[in-house]
This record gives sequence, structure tokens and C-alpha cells, in this order.
Amino acid sequence: MKTIAIEKFKQCRMLVVGDIMMDAYLWGDVSRISPEAPVPVVRVYREEEALGGAGNVVRNLTQLGAEVSLVAVCGADEQGKRIKEALLKSSVNIEGLLMVSDRPTTHKSRVFAQSQHVLRFDRETVSAIDASTENQLKAILTNKITASHVVIVSDYGKGLVTHSLMKHIVQTAKGNNIPILVDPKGSDFSKYKGASILTPNRKEAALALEKSAETMEDIFVAGNQLMDVVENDQFLITCGSDGMVLFERNKKPYHIETQAQQIYEVSGAGDTVISVLGLCIGVGADWQTAAEYANSAAGVVVGKMGTATLTQSELITAYAQQTISASKFVSLSELPHLIENLKRQNKRIVLTNGCFDFLHAGHIFLLAESKKLGDVLIVALDDDAQITKLKGPGRPILSQEERIKIISALDSVDYVILFSENELETIVKFVSPQVLTKGNNYELSEIVGHEIVMKNGGKVVCLPLVGEISTSDLIRELQKKKISP
Repeated sequence: MKTIAIEKFKQCRMLVVGDIMMDAYLWGDVSRISPEAPVPVVRVYREEEALGGAGNVVRNLTQLGAEVSLVAVCGADEQGKRIKEALLKSSVNIEGLLMVSDRPTTHKSRVFAQSQHVLRFDRETVSAIDASTENQLKAILTNKITASHVVIVSDYGKGLVTHSLMKHIVQTAKGNNIPILVDPKGSDFSKYKGASILTPNRKEAALALEKSAETMEDIFVAGNQLMDVVENDQFLITCGSDGMVLFERNKKPYHIETQAQQIYEVSGAGDTVISVLGLCIGVGADWQTAAEYANSAAGVVVGKMGTATLTQSELITAYAQQTISASKFVSLSELPHLIENLKRQNKRIVLTNGCFDFLHAGHIFLLAESKKLGDVLIVALDDDAQITKLKGPGRPILSQEERIKIISALDSVDYVILFSENELETIVKFVSPQVLTKGNNYELSEIVGHEIVMKNGGKVVCLPLVGEISTSDLIRELQKKKISP
């Protein structure tokens, strides 16, 4: 499995076209049945709003650092105003957002009780946009598409993505070699002819073919048939707990198993899939790698309540867990639970951190000596982007996946965690180790988290370096001898 430079997402100019809406979430408790009818009474204690539909695609893209433009329609009403305000706060380009007086803004309300989704009610219209509005959007799209790296069409069947508008998008984008990703709706996928890829879920694919898609064999057949309907060379069917299947012309279907640990809420997962897929294609990934990252992202968001997004750090960690079999690797979200269990067992925890790029004897000595200071050694590794920032171009020599595997193979190491920029102090707070170690080439003031550890009664130990070995020096020596490390 390949890795991509997720930090390059910030260089991507993404265009989102589709049905935008406002999602409301009402959180409450149920303790009785209504005397008026046999229905539960939900006592609401919290209410939240978030951008939905194409707006949730925008949220995912901006959260991952991309530059985003939106082409959509909403009502000239209170909900429409709140949508506009939310988009502006996220620095989204909304030159293509038309606020019209003859269409209400789509508004969906979901009710949760004891963390269970119990009810949803919608206020909307699904009639097609009028000819005047469509012509305005086409004029906007002509300029917006040519200024973008990737176009994402988020069709929620609310009337924006007409056959004519979709045809205009395809002609303009293909004429400029810009990939078009579509999250489709309805039974007529021929509307999306010429798009680079479609990302329906299992039920949507079955509806489009009027066939069953219950088994993997059914899905394999459906994907290949739908590629012919859409006349493209890629297709992706998301299958919930069964992961997803990528189809590429003249290749075997590629089944990627799900990564979700626990599923709380699946609404919006498709938005995350197409967002991450588009960003990966935007930075030059192949379809298989892009699908693997999208699958990892989906596994994160379905483990959150409500229509959720994820950060670059969560995506890096999720993908690392997908590609690494090392049982010692833990994610940042899993860390508090791990530490709670270790402290319940009265384990003395030692924490150290570093790049550990191109492992040498000095590293092994540092880790072995660190383990002697306690019962459990946790190693925090800089991710690839952080090492490049610290060490410069050409580093790391070994990818974060390779470094995790190597460090995990050492008997002295009990757990490994990957961190991004500015996350190390958070890790020190979570772990609150009895001992924090570092090489004695660091001054105490240079050691991240030393104040936290000492304030909590722990100690900071600077261990001697063996022969003052330096990874950077070793790499320079190898380069002089024209040996690739």
C-alpha cells in the first residue's frame, strides 16, 4: 500500500457542485412513553446545526486543508442566511452560491436519544431548478471548473443537478482534463455519463440496475455493468460494514475491508469518502491508493456521533492502522483508554519521542535504557510531514509505516503512537508519564512536555548517546560513498 503527502491537500483547489442543506441535531433522553400516543417522549437537552449535503463535503474538504469553492442554490430565508454565514466562517469561496426566493432551503432534523438515532424529519423541495437559475449556474461553472484541480458533484436529488447541468460540467471539465467525482442519486446513472468516477452505496447501485446487491458477487457484477452505463473507467461502491469495492476497467474488482471499530452514525460517511477520494486524486494518487485512504476516513467518521468530519492527523493514523499489522501501534483517540488501563494496573510509564529515521545502535540503546526506567515504554514517532519540516527535503528516509513496523519489532518497546505537528504536548498530557526520556544532546528547556511531567511529580531523564551517533551524519557519509540508505 502506498502513502501520499497529506500535507499537500492545502494546495488543492476543489470545486463542489450540489445540493446544500442545513442539518439540525437534537440530543435528548427517553424515560417514558407519551400518554397521547404510543411514542417515546424525548427530553431535548442540546441542539446543534451543521452544513449538510454538499455542505458536508465542503466541511470535510476544508477540515483537511483544501481550498474550496461551492456552486449551489439555497433559499433566501433564515436557513439560507445561516448557511452563507457558516460557509464564510470556513473561508469557502461562495461566489457560486445563489440565494433564490422561490425555493426553501433544505432543512433536515435528526433526533438522538441515548446515542441512538430515533427520528428524522425533512423540510425541502425536490423540484428541478428553473431554466434561469440553471443558466446562471452554467455561466459560473465555466469559470470555476477551469480554476479547479478536481470537481466533486454531490447530488442529493433536491433538483440542482439536472441532466443539462451535469452535461455542462462533464464537457467543461473533460475539455480541461479535470477529474469529476460524483456521489449519485436516483435510478438513472446515465445522467452522469463521462464522469471520472461514481461513488454510490450498495443500495443506490442496486436501485440503478434494478438488481440485488446483497452479496459480494452481486456487487462485482453491478460495478462492471454500471461502468458501461456511465461510460467511464472507474467506479466505487461503498458497502457499509463490508467496506468498499473499487472497479477499474480491465482489472479485477478491488475489495477494501472496513476499518470502523464501532459504528455510531453512518449519515455523511459518503461525503467523507468522496472528499478524501477527490483530495487524493488531486495530489496525484492512483485510484487504488485514493480508495484506501477514503475507506480509512470512512472508518473514522462512522465512529463519531452526527454528521462528522476528520482531521489530517486522524486520517494519517487511520491509514497507518490499515496498513500496519503491528499490535503495538495505537491511535491518538485510543491513547486515553490505554493509559487508563495501564494506570489502573499501577504500571510505571516511560515516554520518549523522536523521528527514529534510519534506525541505528544509538536509537536501540536509548530505547533499551528508557525501558529500564519503568514497566511500559511508549514511543511517540514524528509523522513524515513533521520530519520533512524538521530535517528538510529528502527526509524521512523511511516512511512512517516502515518506522512504526521497525520500532514495534523491538522488545524494549511496548506501544507506538504517531503524531503530527503540535500534537506532542497533547500526548504528554494524555500519558502523564512517570518518566520522560530524551538523548543528552537536548537541554531540559528543549524537551517538549518537560514542565507537564515535572509538575505531575514525574522526572525527565536525558540519556547518554552511544558514540554520539547521528542519523543525519550517517546519511551524509553514505551519500559521500554514493550508497543509498
